[in-house]
Amino acid sequence: MKFFRHRQATPPTRPHSEKGQGLIEIAIVIPFLIMVVIGVLDLGRMYFTVIIINNAAREGTRYLIQHPDDKENFFANTKAVAAQEAQGTIVSLDTSDVEVTMCFDEAPTDDGACDRETPARVTVTYSFDPILWPSTLTFHRSVEMMVP
Repeated sequence: MKFFRHRQATPPTRPHSEKGQGLIEIAIVIPFLIMVVIGVLDLGRMYFTVIIINNAAREGTRYLIQHPDDKENFFANTKAVAAQEAQGTIVSLDTSDVEVTMCFDEAPTDDGACDRETPARVTVTYSFDPILWPSTLTFHRSVEMMVP
């Protein structure tokens, strides 16, 4: 019957020199993991910023196409519409960040408007400050359409 007798298991013991090894490994790895998480979040912010300025350029160009006869405040309204597209997001655009180019293939008419079927371009420029990157990144997005 001695064969079926249960032995009590003793927990494995580590040598005295290995105690605290797991704590040191975690202390070394955690800063790298935090940097990776912050980098991923920063890339997400960067991608979202590019989408916002692309949409702002698109909305500005859309205003140009829908209001080709608005000659008094044509450029100011286009810039305001493009900057307004980014309101309420992480991107704060001013009208100075928006550039409107009309008739870049030919000269405008006497009243300052372009002839029909000429291209119009809205360019939005934004400076992005990443968290882990030491310098500022500048994004430019342009949308070009034909004036109807």
